[in-house]
Amino acid sequence: MKILLVVATEHEIIEDKFNGCNILIAGMGMVNTSIQITKELMQDKYDLVINMGVAGSFSKDYILAVSYTHLTLPTIY
Repeated sequence: MKILLVVATEHEIIEDKFNGCNILIAGMGMVNTSIQITKELMQDKYDLVINMGVAGSFSKDYILAVSYTHLTLPTIY
C-alpha cells in the first residue's frame, strides 16, 4: 500500500517512525496544503493520504482532539 503523510512543518512528524511512507511537508494553512497535495497527486498515485499535525499548537497546555475523515478519491487518468 502506497501511503502519503501530509504535515505542515517538519516539527510535526518523526520521519523514522513512518518507514515506507512518503512524507509531504506542505506548509501552514489550508491553501498551502491544498496546493501541495494537488501537485503531489498529479505526479504520483497513492492508496491512502493522511493529513496529520498539531493544528498549530506546539504547547502542552492544550488538549488535542482527534479528527478522522474518510474520503474515497476518484481515479484520475
